[in-house]
Amino acid sequence: MRITRALVCCLVGCLMSASIFGAVNQQEVYSLDSDVYDAIEALYIHQGLSLPSTTGPYSQAELSLMVDRRLGPQLGL
Repeated sequence: MRITRALVCCLVGCLMSASIFGAVNQQEVYSLDSDVYDAIEALYIHQGLSLPSTTGPYSQAELSLMVDRRLGPQLGL
């Protein structure tokens, strides 16, 4: 009986901890008419850089990379 109870507790603990790893992701896709596109475009123009690819829509991860790689050094990020 104790082994079964311990096994069930371990299984429940593993299932609950597995959800922690999937909690942070950047899979949200922004539509083309989102304010995020306008803001990034304005930042690129203000910094004098060529605009990023216009083959959107982009995911949150792609938008983060655009800001980090191209604008990060100019903005001090």
